[in-house]
Amino acid sequence: MHVISFYTNEKYRREAEGMKASAEAVGLSCSITEKPDLGAWWMNANHKSSFILECVEKYGDEPLLYQDADTRFLKYPKLLDGLDADFAAFFNSPVVPIGATLWFNGKTRAKKYAEAWSKVVAANPSREDDTINFKEALELIKQPRIRHLPPTYCWHEKTMRNAYPGVTDPIIIHGNIGIHNYPITR
Repeated sequence: MHVISFYTNEKYRREAEGMKASAEAVGLSCSITEKPDLGAWWMNANHKSSFILECVEKYGDEPLLYQDADTRFLKYPKLLDGLDADFAAFFNSPVVPIGATLWFNGKTRAKKYAEAWSKVVAANPSREDDTINFKEALELIKQPRIRHLPPTYCWHEKTMRNAYPGVTDPIIIHGNIGIHNYPITR
């Protein structure tokens, strides 16, 4: 499994370097890439689909774990080893994935997910929510094999503590340094 991420400006470069260091500290390989800053965090989030598609082509059949630059690994994400799925994420609702932690099981099916996502982004370039774009992309996939990850794989203390009061041991934390307007529901 290879961790991938991108950054768009100096603030996010520092965040991405911190994420990479935390990934390597728990034994994961990681690559970070600079992308053009489009002027707003939600516009920059729309880089995700094309970036993941580029990485799927580059890394072939190796499973990929996309991480937002402002995430940190506290532990190795064991649940993802040998996962029998094409795609996995923490879902804010039964159908809306949170885009901070996205796992793709190699090139065979991941390319279809990234292509569908890119198509939805291209059709909705001013949409301010990459998670809704990805939700719509998932609806385009025939017979998706999706795994819902536990909240510990995309933990954000401020927005998740009330919905998941029993969580004591997160695996990946999300700093949420952009301006996000999504409530976490259970």
